[in-house]
Amino acid sequence: MRFFILLKEGAASAFYQLKVHKLRTFLTLASIAFGIFAILFVFFFVDNLEYTITYNLSQIGGEVLYVHKWPWKDNSEDWHKYVKRPQVSFLDYKALKSQLQNISGIAFQATRHGQLIKTLKESATNVSVLGIHGDYTKINPVEVLHGRFFTKAELESDRKVAFLGNWLATELFGSPEKALGATIYIRGKPFTVIGVAEKQGADLFGNTLDDRVLIPYFAFRSLYVIKKRYPDRLITIKVKNSALMDEVEQQVIYILRNHRRLKPGVENNFAINRQEMVIRSIRRVLNVLQMGGLFISIFALLVGGFGITNILFVSVKERTKEIGIMRALGASRRFILFSFLTEAVYLCLFGAVAAIVLTLLLAGATLMVFQWLSLDLMIRLNWSHHLIGLAIAIVLGIASGYLPARAAAYLNPIEAIRTL
Repeated sequence: MRFFILLKEGAASAFYQLKVHKLRTFLTLASIAFGIFAILFVFFFVDNLEYTITYNLSQIGGEVLYVHKWPWKDNSEDWHKYVKRPQVSFLDYKALKSQLQNISGIAFQATRHGQLIKTLKESATNVSVLGIHGDYTKINPVEVLHGRFFTKAELESDRKVAFLGNWLATELFGSPEKALGATIYIRGKPFTVIGVAEKQGADLFGNTLDDRVLIPYFAFRSLYVIKKRYPDRLITIKVKNSALMDEVEQQVIYILRNHRRLKPGVENNFAINRQEMVIRSIRRVLNVLQMGGLFISIFALLVGGFGITNILFVSVKERTKEIGIMRALGASRRFILFSFLTEAVYLCLFGAVAAIVLTLLLAGATLMVFQWLSLDLMIRLNWSHHLIGLAIAIVLGIASGYLPARAAAYLNPIEAIRTL
């Protein structure tokens, strides 16, 4: 019963401090709210970024190897070495396809960015044209809205057929359904639209099928000159299961080195990338951001904690006579100590609640922005982090309120009553 009385009176005293010392208490609570909000924001940012990365990569699957000229890492120091490498070729792809084991799919794609796509009436700029071959849909899931995807016979030929992204179809024909069976012109050559993809939205890395047009690789080759260093080319390999990733990677290295006739001791002139490489790179960046955010948060919490201590010392001074009377009537030192600690905890909890509200508003605003930008990014709230925020507030309240609470508890009752 006494515990609940202390909680009630601690809340009343905290509200009194808010009422009487508005500016001082507001600034203190603002520091606490900012500190806890910064911690919650760091958790929110890191969690959602990692969740979004995992989600986007899971759409493809974790058992994919990407063979390219560039490794997925910071290439600034070795840029001159990598830029001289040849692009992966269709012959590299054929060699891998004929010799690799324990794979469930392999695909080749060549890309030209910034292309102009026309119809008889409309045009779209800055479009990416992809020439594809092989098991593209086994590695890159494609949801068909209208029509169909390429047949195996079409992918093995230079037939002038095209599969459009949703945004591109809408831009050229007004609506996706009107694109089906229509003709588009790529570099002046007519292509018949056989299918349109579902609206996809951009993933975390800015990739989307919406503004792309897919055509068979042999048709692509009839449009663009294929040289050693351009256009950009990529081989993607779907491994049967993740346990075989290392084995298949070694097979890829062996086959490509033989195919490219690289002598022993000569460095590979190609890169084999995995999704985990992207995750590791991003996590390194996130760790730096997390440390910086937590440092700022701790500084703000220290400022807020000192503010709480100052407020309670003032409260002790103003209530010295009241404390003396309470002690004279039999209130224990523990009771006085706990009552002031309760007041400090309440003040910190007010700041924590404000921080949680700000985090919820941030999450809602972020989701609205993502929807407005048509970004396929995930937003989720981890309520355990909010409980951590409340726990931090309680610990901060106890730590910052202990000294003034102890000072109040150990006041001499007689001298306290004599205080004017």
